[in-house]
Amino acid sequence: YSVEIDGLKVGLKKSSGTALKMFGEAFWPNVISFALAATFSYATLQDAGLIRETPQIAAPTRPADRPDLRPLQQAETPDDERYR
Repeated sequence: YSVEIDGLKVGLKKSSGTALKMFGEAFWPNVISFALAATFSYATLQDAGLIRETPQIAAPTRPADRPDLRPLQQAETPDDERYR
């Protein structure tokens, strides 16, 4: 057990705690481990219905019945030197 009883004093032993190692000395194994944990957590929450996918909105298209609508074009340079 992880409870230490020493006379009237009751406390946790030095060895109590979690067996989960959160960080190590190597960088890339830490990054990969946390990326996997985040990915699996997201997939689990999404599967449980706690996270909904955001719908993708299609970009608007130019209607074929409006020939007066043209794609954006670069403006011409002004003739007046003050505006150059």
